[in-house]
Amino acid sequence: SLQEYEIPLDYVNDTKIHKHAVQLVEGRLIQGFNFVDEKIVLITEYDILQKKVKRKVRRQSISNAERLKNYNELEKGDYVVHNVHGIGRYLGIETIEISYSCKL
Repeated sequence: SLQEYEIPLDYVNDTKIHKHAVQLVEGRLIQGFNFVDEKIVLITEYDILQKKVKRKVRRQSISNAERLKNYNELEKGDYVVHNVHGIGRYLGIETIEISYSCKL
């Protein structure tokens, strides 16, 4: 373990990277990476265990909320709640071009 080698470990709830520190961050990254110039190495469970770690999917119940049936029901300025991103304000739909094809 890291404690055996007297390496301090920080458990963090944010995504800030602290220099010269070993940090444990919960996230959903599949594979790690190494930025040599910045001296940043990120190691995932998969990198260590060489197998995918199954996570329990949390199902959220909609008690006081109303599920959106069609995005046409929204008007600009309406507040919306996303199950991952939280509260936001609807600003409209626009068509964008990605790799020479249109996406809505």
